[in-house]
Amino acid sequence: MSIILGVFFAFLFYNALGFALDTKTPLVTVVSCSMYPELNVGDLLLLKGVEDIKDIQAGKDGDIIVYYQKNFNKLIVHRVWEINNNTISTWGDNNYAKDSWTTSFDEIKGKSILRIPYLGYPRILLFNIATDRKTEKCQLLYDHRFIGE
Repeated sequence: MSIILGVFFAFLFYNALGFALDTKTPLVTVVSCSMYPELNVGDLLLLKGVEDIKDIQAGKDGDIIVYYQKNFNKLIVHRVWEINNNTISTWGDNNYAKDSWTTSFDEIKGKSILRIPYLGYPRILLFNIATDRKTEKCQLLYDHRFIGE
């Protein structure tokens, strides 16, 4: 019975958080090194919904957003690099080039407003056990934000 109550209250908390922050996806776990060193594998991100594309900042210090990438069928956590009309180009800080695709505004789940280190590891560990995967160890390969400095 206590497990059922725990699941119920976790579900209630998640949905209340989503309502308060105006997003259906208020919490996201970082699962790759593409945003290292700004974000680490295992970080938990708190997201806030974005009502208008004008609320998003672009550039080397642009907002970090989470969006659904339909070709990969997964959520992506990357920095906003450019905004053109209703499409957004993103770039992972630790990637050599900006993403080869653009994202429409309606695919955005939210922008990161808080990073909580290590709190996403339980989700990663459960996923790794279920899929027999190993968590990658991050190293800095490239940080495009330092271009021209």
